[in-house]
Amino acid sequence: HRKKDDAWALAVIRKTLNVPSGTQLQQYERQQRDEALSLLKKKGLTVRQLERLTGINRGIIQKA
Repeated sequence: HRKKDDAWALAVIRKTLNVPSGTQLQQYERQQRDEALSLLKKKGLTVRQLERLTGINRGIIQKA
């Protein structure tokens, strides 16, 4: 089974949230952002991937 790399993760972010890049999440309202992060974690993205691809702090991602 192929490891879920950043290219895969970015595709999931784009498809799930309909955004051009993960960094868009920084402009979301807090509740919206947390829901989006939670959804992406359910889809199999790791905290580290989300941190890299969204530029959002690890602690925020873990709480979401």
